[in-house]
Amino acid sequence: MTDHDRNKKSLLEETVSKTKQEQEEEETANKAKSMGLSYVNIVGFPVNAETLSIFDAGKARELQSIPYLQVADNVRVATSDPKNEILNSYLEELKQKNKLKFTPVVASRSSINYGLSLY
Repeated sequence: MTDHDRNKKSLLEETVSKTKQEQEEEETANKAKSMGLSYVNIVGFPVNAETLSIFDAGKARELQSIPYLQVADNVRVATSDPKNEILNSYLEELKQKNKLKFTPVVASRSSINYGLSLY
């Protein structure tokens, strides 16, 4: 295989990967809309370390959820499963303990994995 062939193959693989990710994001946005919730793609989003620290890394991995934006006492949490009872119990616990308000926002698995990589 020549360098030219390898470059073409690499470009094709990259294009297919981007297309799959775009499809995943579109499906996730539609899921959020059908649930009456907001959608976010946090890949590349400037997540503040202080906001991330609201959940410790282990808890974020367990819940597959990422606190990604805090404005005053309002915290948005990216999750692929906003109906998760364990997540909602944990958010209620944090709300009581830290006097914060949490808003679950639907995110794709790829987006969650990106957020987890920030820990």
